[in-house]
Amino acid sequence: MELFNLQGEWLHAAVGILATLIALGLLAAGFALSAGGSPEQARAVVEEAIEKKKERPATVWAGPLRLPTENVALFEENGGPQFFQHTSRDFEDEPMRPWESGQYGFVRTPVRTEEQGIVYTRFHEGIDIQATRRDEHGEPMDTVRATDRGLVAYTNETADASNYGKYVVVEHQWEGAPYYSLYAHLSEVFVDTGERVRQGRRLGRVGYTGAGINEPRAHVHFELNVLINDHFRRWIEKHFGGNPHGVYSGLNMRGFDAADYFEALRDDPDLKLTQFLQQQEPYYKVAFPRTGPLDLLRRYPWMRPEGVSDTTSFPSWEMSFTRGGFPLGVNPYDQQLSEPKVTMSPPLEGVSCMHTTYEHLGGVPPNCTLAPRGRRYIDLIMMQGAGEGGSRRAW
Repeated sequence: MELFNLQGEWLHAAVGILATLIALGLLAAGFALSAGGSPEQARAVVEEAIEKKKERPATVWAGPLRLPTENVALFEENGGPQFFQHTSRDFEDEPMRPWESGQYGFVRTPVRTEEQGIVYTRFHEGIDIQATRRDEHGEPMDTVRATDRGLVAYTNETADASNYGKYVVVEHQWEGAPYYSLYAHLSEVFVDTGERVRQGRRLGRVGYTGAGINEPRAHVHFELNVLINDHFRRWIEKHFGGNPHGVYSGLNMRGFDAADYFEALRDDPDLKLTQFLQQQEPYYKVAFPRTGPLDLLRRYPWMRPEGVSDTTSFPSWEMSFTRGGFPLGVNPYDQQLSEPKVTMSPPLEGVSCMHTTYEHLGGVPPNCTLAPRGRRYIDLIMMQGAGEGGSRRAW
């Protein structure tokens, strides 16, 4: 969900309620009306769906997955303020503690613009889940658990080595592809790298390690991610000189909205992750030279172009991205390019692309260009391993 005017930050909640109502029964109500039913009958359909929602108790389960802590307010009516951890900020000299800023998406750092009113410019890639229990000293006591079975891909137990503080990454095999759940700001880590864990296994404890967090705001920052490139080390050394976390740095992962996915699974436990991801709308597109196989496509076949078997017959790729930079897939691009270029600008005209794309693009629509951060990101997607290139393998 995206916010482009403030009005006390109620709009995010309103959009969430609307989405819930759609899931609960507005679609059925629409069918009732289209079949010749009266507005009263349609209203009854919605009311019945809402009552069923109230009757269904909130639990840690979201279809085949589970929430990472015992906080189940996500599934309670109007539970957002009890589930998402607020931030504290001043906007136009008014102090605020918006819980909405604990959600995924562009939910932080509001800027007032002439064209679009308030635009939220800072992207939050995960969800921040509040602690529900504290000891007599105010320390959080909630246990953080694996959302599904998997392999502990990485643990960082050095609090000041990352903005994440102490964090754990678990690799899950879902629909034949690796996805990564990340649990950050932990006070303690209970598992080791390489350990296989069952669903619900204790991974750590909610804490406030990492940048900019204190005891009152203790929470677990949770992400569901794809891994961008196995050759991340070459990229990080090229641009930043090094990194202590291997491929499991936050710079090498891109997340989707875990809360939306949990809610979608609760409504439809059989929903495929690829279906959920392919429903996301592209916000901008970038074309870049085909310098070799894309590691991303090897790992996530659903991102490949349909009906294309020979990837050597065209000179470039065109990749679609969400507003936060999550890759949605590629298509062949017929132009020979010497460097990447933006082929579809964001739709929010009159507002700097720096504000609306996580600083990946610069300029103003419809004439956006790649900003330095975006250029580095495309370079990461394109990065080849030593000796790779050309047409050595199809993807």
